[in-house]
Amino acid sequence: MSMPNVSYTVTGAGTSPIYACDNFQAPFNVGYGTTISATATFKLEYTFDDITAEGYSAASGTWFTMTGTSGSTAVSGSFTVPCRGIRLNVSASTGSMTVFFQQAGER
Repeated sequence: MSMPNVSYTVTGAGTSPIYACDNFQAPFNVGYGTTISATATFKLEYTFDDITAEGYSAASGTWFTMTGTSGSTAVSGSFTVPCRGIRLNVSASTGSMTVFFQQAGER
């Protein structure tokens, strides 16, 4: 069974739910792509935090910007840094943005 393809939509400014990665996959590879319905300023972020820990709060978590994924133009590519979670962070938007994630490997 393969990992599920997941999409999240953010309308206006805000963050998407966290895409939970299987950081034990070897090699680690998560494909991503974004679409923008109007104009938006955004970044894709990842964390090494244990997002499944009791009491975990994304708001107080440690987030890093994925290289080449911030700006105002739709992006796509793959991410190979083993991490626990990835999210879309939209700082400004006149419409909505959707991010798609697909992790390679068995589930």
